Amino acid sequence: MKESPGFPGRFSQHNRIREAVTPKLRNDLQHSEFDHLLMLPEVSRTIRLHHQWIQRLWGYDTPGGNSYGGPVTRHPTAIGRWDAEAWSTWFALETIGTVVGCDRPGGVFHVVLAGAREHVADWCPDSQQTATPIDALWGPGTWNELTAAIRGAETQWVSGAVDIVDRAFFVPVVDGAVGAPLSEAQLIAYSRRPAEEECHVVRADWPGVAHHHVREFVGTCRCDPASPHQSDGPCRHCASESLLAAARREEMVAFIQAGKAPAASPPVGGRAPGQRAPSAHVGSRRATRPNLREKVARLDKRSQSFLCRVSA
Repeated sequence: MKESPGFPGRFSQHNRIREAVTPKLRNDLQHSEFDHLLMLPEVSRTIRLHHQWIQRLWGYDTPGGNSYGGPVTRHPTAIGRWDAEAWSTWFALETIGTVVGCDRPGGVFHVVLAGAREHVADWCPDSQQTATPIDALWGPGTWNELTAAIRGAETQWVSGAVDIVDRAFFVPVVDGAVGAPLSEAQLIAYSRRPAEEECHVVRADWPGVAHHHVREFVGTCRCDPASPHQSDGPCRHCASESLLAAARREEMVAFIQAGKAPAASPPVGGRAPGQRAPSAHVGSRRATRPNLREKVARLDKRSQSFLCRVSA
């Protein structure tokens, strides 16, 4: 099996690492002199992963998959916090009529766009802390202000889908101290930032990976050639990619205006990030699946041409 840096047009930094090591693992297992015994859960996970790879090579996502799951649907969600009690709650806006106990004093509420499986209590308006993107829609405000805002914005706050991989994080560094990753909107919103601050733009699937990546090569000194993590391009030691290193605020603003940060590696099939691939389960199979006969015919024609050249 030929080793490859990844499928053409791959997306997700985590998948980039996994696709690179899988051929090596397969070759070690296939050409080993010993037998390998795997437990049923591991076999099931491997089959599931290979199924997702096949789907992705044909240009389709696998909804619910852990590798190529595709976009995640987010819904308007309310989150309330009581700092004095160290207590928080969140709920879908459509269920606000059944919520009890949120009208007590001291509560601070926001309305955000979040996925159903996300732990919304981890969301922070000042930095990126969650596994999937969460965008603020309204807040902060009291319970009465929230109920009034919901009545006035019922048609404005709608659900939508978002890609959860290849996210661009802006990681600030001040005097060697690495701060929490920021989104593009958070970086622009907070203009009062330290003058000596430098910012690193990192593409990763989770904010913790971006923070760890910057902390690694900043802590060992950027000019140290022995630093294992790269400050430019895809990292060989973690699931991240450095897009811009040690930039001042003016450079960051120019970088954002140039539109370089949101760009990501296009996945197989030509689907750009943020676009849904046609579902294999909607409509007829003939209308949504690629024409298999045409693909086989093209492959057969190429094989015949190759054999003719070899025989010649």
